[in-house]
Amino acid sequence: MIEISGIISVFFGGASGVVVVEAAKFAAASMGQRAKQKTKIYRNSTYWFGLFFLILIAGFVTAISVGEGPIKFITALQIGINAPALVTAWATASQRDKIARQSRTSAGFGHIDSDRSGLSEKRSLLRRMLEDQAW
Repeated sequence: MIEISGIISVFFGGASGVVVVEAAKFAAASMGQRAKQKTKIYRNSTYWFGLFFLILIAGFVTAISVGEGPIKFITALQIGINAPALVTAWATASQRDKIARQSRTSAGFGHIDSDRSGLSEKRSLLRRMLEDQAW
């Protein structure tokens, strides 16, 4: 196994994970009957800017999580592959929390955080209604 050490090598090891994933996506999109329609997104400059940003994020996440190494290249590659998914999960979770807070305050439940029994009863009532409608 190839071992890499040094912050720059670890950065590029992680960044190469995104390149591998995007190359696999392009290969899958360019096959089949509607290949021209599927590969249309690759002609957009916004896509390439986003890809460059993901490559930087993967490199930074790998460098921050591993440090200077030494680490096996395949491990750095795996961290780089998972980095965009981790960042997406973090962003989605923070957005989901923000939406939940907004919906609670708009529904008038913002001031009764200590008593959530009414919310759980409403959820169970909704769940029962949905189960009754399922066939």
